[in-house]
Amino acid sequence: IESNDDLTFLEDNAGFIMRSEKGGYSHLYKYAMNGKNEVQLTKGNWEVSSLLGVDVINAKVYFTAHKTAPYNQEVYSVSLNGDEPALLSPENGNSDASFSNSHDYFILYHSSANEPLTVKLFKSTGEEIIELENNDDLKTKIAALNLGDKEFFDFKTSEGVTLNGWMIKPNDFDKSKKYPVLMYVYGGPGSQTVTNSMGGNDLWHQMMAQK
Repeated sequence: IESNDDLTFLEDNAGFIMRSEKGGYSHLYKYAMNGKNEVQLTKGNWEVSSLLGVDVINAKVYFTAHKTAPYNQEVYSVSLNGDEPALLSPENGNSDASFSNSHDYFILYHSSANEPLTVKLFKSTGEEIIELENNDDLKTKIAALNLGDKEFFDFKTSEGVTLNGWMIKPNDFDKSKKYPVLMYVYGGPGSQTVTNSMGGNDLWHQMMAQK
């Protein structure tokens, strides 16, 4: 049974917006209050991950999606008519956002596999206002460790299904040599671990790779 929290009712009984996988991919749909007059707001071979807010006054819907790659996450806006989504998060990696009640501003949280979290304030148009946290001290400490980059790849299973993975090699990697491999397996559907973000276990994996 598909269940998510992305069911949002519009003001003045103007209808509701819901996220559904009924077309094969997770996308946003708008309906009248009687469940009719469907408008598909997002479409394509990519997934909407969450609904962030609805600005009825400016007829905008804000959401996160894995549009550029399954392991990336971006912040977008789309009109209530279902036009082409507008990208609001400028950097490659994993982005999430928290909007003000008026939807005029949002705080953007961003990291990538090799860059720690930064926090910035934006206008809802995607214009950056100020950087709130740059994590420069942590970046300096990580750089001093001389770690290897996390590399992303994809592969096909015996059933022809394409899956994503990542790999960390020792920073003195020699492709003419053989190395032991530590394989970390994710827990199944709904628990994605192949993400272009800096996570809590990354330094542990880096230490295992370097040793």
